[in-house]
Amino acid sequence: MRLIKLTLILAIGLITAPAFGGGLSKEEALLEFSFECAQCAAYFGLTSKCFVSSGQLQGDDKASIEKTRNFFYQLQYAAGKAAGMSDKAIEAHFAMVLDSINNDIDKNCANISVIIKKYAKFCKALAENPDQLLDQLMTKGPPTLE
Repeated sequence: MRLIKLTLILAIGLITAPAFGGGLSKEEALLEFSFECAQCAAYFGLTSKCFVSSGQLQGDDKASIEKTRNFFYQLQYAAGKAAGMSDKAIEAHFAMVLDSINNDIDKNCANISVIIKKYAKFCKALAENPDQLLDQLMTKGPPTLE
């Protein structure tokens, strides 16, 4: 089911993009989309690790966060491949993003609020409507940060 959703998200974005114009090229939009998904995959992975190690996350909650992390990882991989990235490049980029987010909390789960503040709202919105960001990238360009 998730694979079908991933395919539909990418297909809808690629089909509707030429009709609008003004945004990034397909390749640029897919790369940016892949990078945004990598950030969310790393965010969910790290928050899960921190909350599990502190005993705050168990059972269904743990499974839900891991499922979301896997969804973002698969989506960033699919978008990266569609943009022409190699497997090595996708894996290297994910590792760099994960290192960066780890550095945001000084590699200490006690500082988890830093990344919650930075990523939670965006990643929640992206999880609920990934096709919306891809469409925006292709029609209007990257969103501006508030």
